[in-house]
Amino acid sequence: MEASTQGILLYYKYVDLTDQQTAVQQWMQSLCEDLGLRGRIRVARDGINTTVGGSMAALRAHIDAVHQHHLLGTGIDFKLASSSGPSSTQAARETGFQSLTVSMCQEVVALGDGPVSDPQELEKTTAPHVSPQLFHDLLDQSKEGSSKETVLLDVRNLYETRIGHFHKEGVRLLDPQLRSFNELRTWLDRQAAALANRRVLMYCTGGVRCERASAYLRSKGPAFQDVVQLSGGIQRYMEAFPDGGFFAGKNFVFDERVTVAGGSERVVGRCCLCSCAHDTYEPRCRCSHCRMLVLVCPGCTSHGYHRGELLCELCLRRAQAGDEPCTACSSCQEQDVEAPEQSQQCRCSPNKEQTHGASGVPTELPPSLPDRRESHEPPGERLRILCLHGFRQNAHTFMGRNAGLIRRLSRIAQLVCVDAPHNLPHLVKGRLQQASPSESGGAHVTELSLQDSTPLELQPDELPGETAAAGKSEQDESSAHQQQQRFPRRGWLVEPEQLAAGRAQAGGQPCCFVPAMDEGQYLRQTAGWQETWQYLQQILRNDGPFDGVMGYSQGASVATALCAHQQLCQGDPVGPGWQPLRFAILCSGYVSPAPEHQQLHAAAGSISLPSLHVFGTKTDAASSCGGVSAAESRALADCFDPCQRLVVEHSGGHYIPISKPVLTLFTQFLRQFI
Repeated sequence: MEASTQGILLYYKYVDLTDQQTAVQQWMQSLCEDLGLRGRIRVARDGINTTVGGSMAALRAHIDAVHQHHLLGTGIDFKLASSSGPSSTQAARETGFQSLTVSMCQEVVALGDGPVSDPQELEKTTAPHVSPQLFHDLLDQSKEGSSKETVLLDVRNLYETRIGHFHKEGVRLLDPQLRSFNELRTWLDRQAAALANRRVLMYCTGGVRCERASAYLRSKGPAFQDVVQLSGGIQRYMEAFPDGGFFAGKNFVFDERVTVAGGSERVVGRCCLCSCAHDTYEPRCRCSHCRMLVLVCPGCTSHGYHRGELLCELCLRRAQAGDEPCTACSSCQEQDVEAPEQSQQCRCSPNKEQTHGASGVPTELPPSLPDRRESHEPPGERLRILCLHGFRQNAHTFMGRNAGLIRRLSRIAQLVCVDAPHNLPHLVKGRLQQASPSESGGAHVTELSLQDSTPLELQPDELPGETAAAGKSEQDESSAHQQQQRFPRRGWLVEPEQLAAGRAQAGGQPCCFVPAMDEGQYLRQTAGWQETWQYLQQILRNDGPFDGVMGYSQGASVATALCAHQQLCQGDPVGPGWQPLRFAILCSGYVSPAPEHQQLHAAAGSISLPSLHVFGTKTDAASSCGGVSAAESRALADCFDPCQRLVVEHSGGHYIPISKPVLTLFTQFLRQFI
């Protein structure tokens, strides 16, 4: 019977895997494949977090194997539950339950910009675990007006809390209103006075987030020691109290079930369009601006709606804020009456303090509000766009070669260019051979053909790729070598032989002579992703938040991989580990041949993110990344949702044009996010 009964298994453990991360990842991958399990497993330096599904027999076999593992075997609360299957095909895809993904990452859960957690230190500093029965008793016995106030602290994301939460008359529930757990550290810092000298009852879905959150809160000093966390989270509480107890509504889970109903019949959620009672995330509707899940009732679904009408409450509050604080700010001000003033302003209103994780402006504002897209005045806050350069470029050369584009977009966007992590040798080239024409190719996308042959307004040594060698054949080699020493060429991915030989490492690089640029080199650049992935995570967490990502050539391939990873993490309680990107701009890109990226795209499916694709219909023989054809750029565009992508073709080659028609489209695309 167990062989056919399907189930879901959830568990986590904080343990130091710094030196065993790869070995554990490979062991877990092999174990789950042998048992036919599907789902997501995060193998981090500080532990493991697992959400998998399969037959109950296979899941029990998995538990037995983990019990016997020399690092993972003890101290794990395995949460095993039966499952009737995915709530929908889309839910299975978005939660990663159509396949198996065992990924390596820095942290089990990312708590802001702090250091990676130390499992041994975490065990000492995390709050005491209390059983569901004791948690229930503490709530039941709490009294309003006692010498020490009891407060409930829900450390889950906003879309989780909106369908279910604890409720006890006379006990304040503090909801940080997070888009991602990554925002909680900042919220705790700002709400310290509201939490000091109070008994804090903290909870989350299964407990993994409370471990980090409670440890950080208690690290603030003696006034923050009376903190307890619900052992096993909401899931264990619902098992202990089938009638619901003090938990009202449904429990949001990050697997194919999406929600688990408790004994309480109370409907906590509300439709974002008509405000009627509704607590089911089916269909999987998302905010048109920030992509957070929103509730849409069957009535509104049957009557039809425009995707631009769907706004989460955080985006809607920001649009409606005007001169008055939004509801979230009012709520936080009520909770923070004893807190000192903060200097950082709230993104919901330029005149209010930032007290929650809301970010972004809806793409379509309510009719009663002025549309800033029609204003000629520069916005108060520009979009921040992370820029990833092409192969054999660096941040310095990318900015120089695209100075015209950067200057013309400067009123609405700040382009933040970063260097790739892999250094490359300097090339001394001979005569380049004429490239073969590009394939014209075809794709079912929204295309706008611009017959504009005007290239970038740059000098020959500033043209894309290595065209300086062709444009200035008598260039002084010593000067070129000095330039290479100051701004070494870099790449996001390199050839396996180059990585193995150590030629992609930092430091001095030899000069190499090549008779001609190899147009197919980018197809062999499949190594070095692990270093690049760790480097990009650090950039996104420490130098963010970024509103969007822009990539050129190889940078576009890597940017697409970031977007695919973000999509896979939409069903993860901590999100991708950074504030979610809201759009992507991909110029002259191609689908990465790296095996990790191929698996990532297969698991993610069509990327549900607004995207702008710009590429030429003529292969540029002198480009640094070889002859990336229009067909290959169209294939990259096919990785994105056809309803949200715009494909712009120009008659040039492998470069980013700055002609007026293209700049107009750049501006129009970006203004919808301001």
